[in-house]
Amino acid sequence: MAAIVIQSIIISTLLYFFLSLLIKSPIGCEAENILYTNEALNNGDSLQYDSYKFKMQKDCNLVLSDAAIWASNTDEKGENCYCRMQSDGNLVIYEPGEPDRAIWATNTCRDSGNYALILQDGNLVIYGSSIWATGTTAQNGAITWLGVIGSDGPKGSICTR
Repeated sequence: MAAIVIQSIIISTLLYFFLSLLIKSPIGCEAENILYTNEALNNGDSLQYDSYKFKMQKDCNLVLSDAAIWASNTDEKGENCYCRMQSDGNLVIYEPGEPDRAIWATNTCRDSGNYALILQDGNLVIYGSSIWATGTTAQNGAITWLGVIGSDGPKGSICTR
């Protein structure tokens, strides 16, 4: 069981390492097409890859364009908005205020970790940390349940669609 937790940590670390290499590589991604955990696109900021642009517009609409490709359809829903890649893997548009008000989200919440929104060939993709673990760890030769939020302990289940 501890091997699964260690494997998840190793995978997350390797992902972060390889993404950082891509930024420095002239052959790979440019830094201008990646939004990392806790980074934001403020009013007027954008990511760019080739002719594609992902922009936080002044009217609070988040738009992917070469020609019109995709939009959050949040225009006129706030003022001076920004979008943030959160540490839970969720990309959220906020209107500043006391407190800031969320007006749109990708609803991709996962465990806390390192995530990256990458603009690649006209497609936006969120990459990141492990999305599931048993929540157990070996301590002094015994397996310890860490108490994952929303769960009452280790048990099996089958996903159905």
